[in-house]
Amino acid sequence: MQTMKTSQKSKKSIDLGSYATGEVGGFAAQLFRIAAHNPLRPIVARLPANGMPIIKELYQGKAPEIARVEEPVIVRREVSQDRGLVAFSGGKDSTAVAIKMVQQGISTELFNVSGINPAYPEEIKAARSVAGELGVKMSVLSVKLGPQAWVENPAKNQVILGLMIDYGTRIGAGSYAMGIMTTEEAAEVSFDYGYSDAIEMHRAGAETFEGMVPGIKVHTELLKNEIDSYRTILGFNPGLLAKIQSCMTPIRYRGVHHKNNRAKFGATILPNRCGSCYKCAQEVLILKDLGHLTPGTALVGHAVETLAKAAPKLIGSHAKAMSRQEIINYFTKE
Repeated sequence: MQTMKTSQKSKKSIDLGSYATGEVGGFAAQLFRIAAHNPLRPIVARLPANGMPIIKELYQGKAPEIARVEEPVIVRREVSQDRGLVAFSGGKDSTAVAIKMVQQGISTELFNVSGINPAYPEEIKAARSVAGELGVKMSVLSVKLGPQAWVENPAKNQVILGLMIDYGTRIGAGSYAMGIMTTEEAAEVSFDYGYSDAIEMHRAGAETFEGMVPGIKVHTELLKNEIDSYRTILGFNPGLLAKIQSCMTPIRYRGVHHKNNRAKFGATILPNRCGSCYKCAQEVLILKDLGHLTPGTALVGHAVETLAKAAPKLIGSHAKAMSRQEIINYFTKE
C-alpha cells in the first residue's frame, strides 16, 4: 500500500468554525444564490466585472442582464503552486484526484464543505474516514447558503471551488482541484441534476477564480472519466474501495438494500453500497471490466437495468433516443 507523505496522518478534520469569507468566498456565496432559482432569473442585480465567465456558462452562453457591474474582485496573496487543496467528499472521484495531486509532487490537503449537500449528511463521515486512510489533513467548512429550487444547485461545485480558494489562499495554497471529469460534457448531463459536474462549468469556474486571484492554478484536466477514478484508486490502494462514498441511497435505507442485494447477488456487493442505485450499478460494470470484480450474470443484468432506468433523469431527454448499449457505454466509457 502506498502512503501519502506530503502531510501528517490525521483522522480528525479541522472545523473552521466561525471562519469569515473574503471577497472570493463572498462571490461564491453570491453565485449560489444566483443559481438557486428555477428557472434562472433573466436579471442579475450585481456582479463583479470579472465574474462573467462562470455566469455566462451557467446561463449556457446567454448571459443575463446585469443591473450593476461592480469593480473586479482582485485578491493578491503569496501563494505557491507546490501547495494544493482538493475539494473532498470522500467519493471515488475526489479521492482519485487527491492521489493524482500528490503523485505530481504537490503538497496536498483536503477541503470539505459541509452543509451544501443536505441530502447526504453522512458524507462528512466518509470523507473523514478516507482522509484518515490517505494520511492527509482535511479542513471542514460548515455552511448555510439558503434555499434553492433545484434538486442540486447547478453551480454547486463552482461554489465549493470558490470557497476552497478563499480559504486556501490564506494558507498559501496555489493549486486547486476537484473530482470533475473532462469527459463529463454539458451536452450530456441534465441541467436539473448534476450540471455543476460539467467540465465546461469547471473550466469557466477556473477562468473566473484564476482571474480573481493572480498566481493560482485550478487543475481541470486531472481526471478523464469514471474508469480513470477506479483505476487510480486500485493502483494506489484497493482497500480504499470499502471506505469511499459512492452509493446514492440515503444511509437510512442503504443497509436494508445492501442486505437484500447481497442475498440475491452474493458478496460482490461491496461494503457501504446499496446495490440498487445507478452509482452502485455503474461501479459493478466498471470494476468487472477492470478485472477487480467477477459479478454473476444476474448482477450484471440488474446493473444494466438500473442504468437504463436512471438515464432519462441523469442524461436528459435525449436519453430516450439512445440504445441500451449506448446508455451502458455512456456510464462506463473509457
